Amino acid sequence: MKTSKKIGILLALPVAAVAFMGLAHTKVGRPLLSAFGSSRVGCPVSTANASPQQLEDQRAATMKAQRGAERARARPALSFVLTRSTKTDVAAWASARGVTCTDELAQTALRCRDVPTDAGPIRDLYMRFEPSGALVAVDAIRGAQSGDAAIALVDAIAATIVRDAGAASATRGESSGAMLERDTYASRAIEFRFRDYSADVSATNMGEQGLVVREQYRAIPD
Repeated sequence: MKTSKKIGILLALPVAAVAFMGLAHTKVGRPLLSAFGSSRVGCPVSTANASPQQLEDQRAATMKAQRGAERARARPALSFVLTRSTKTDVAAWASARGVTCTDELAQTALRCRDVPTDAGPIRDLYMRFEPSGALVAVDAIRGAQSGDAAIALVDAIAATIVRDAGAASATRGESSGAMLERDTYASRAIEFRFRDYSADVSATNMGEQGLVVREQYRAIPD
C-alpha cells in the first residue's frame, strides 16, 4: 500500500491524539505506528514527570477539537457514564469479572486486558480519570471473527450510542464484511460529536493481526 493511501486512511479514522496514544502502546496498536511512520514524530504528548492535573489539562485541551454543537443526552461509555462513574466503580466492575487492572499514567489511567463482556471479550481496555477519580475517557479494543461480524458489532454499538446520546455525526468506510476483509487497513467508522461528549466506533482490517473493533468515548469539558 502506498504511503499516501495509508495517510489518507489514518486521517479518515476519527482518532483523538490522547486516545490514539493509549492504542499506540498496545500490541494491536504498534503496527499502526510503524505503518504511518510515527517513529519519526514520537508520542503526541510528553507525559514524563507530568502531574495528574497537568495530564488532565493536556487531555482537556486536546478534546476541544472534538467538540460539536449540541449537548449529548447522556455520555455513555461501555457500562459507565463519563464524569459520573468513578475509578472505584471501574475497579469493582473489573473485579466482578475476575480481571485485574494496572495503574498507568501517574495513576490517572487503568489498563485491563481480556475483559469478558456480553458483546464479546475486550482485548485491551484503557480508561482515563480526572484527579478527582471521575472517568473521562475509555478506549476499548476487541477482535472479530469475520468482516460481517465486525460491521454488525460496530453498528450495534453505534445504535446504543444513538439511543443514549444522540445521532451520529458521520459514517465512513466500508458497508460490507467482504469489503472490510479484502484490504489491509480497510475500515468502517461511525463518529459522534457533541459539545460535551464524543465517541467513535470503528472496525479495521489489521492484516495478519486480524479484524479489530475499537470503541472510543471522551468527555469534553465546557
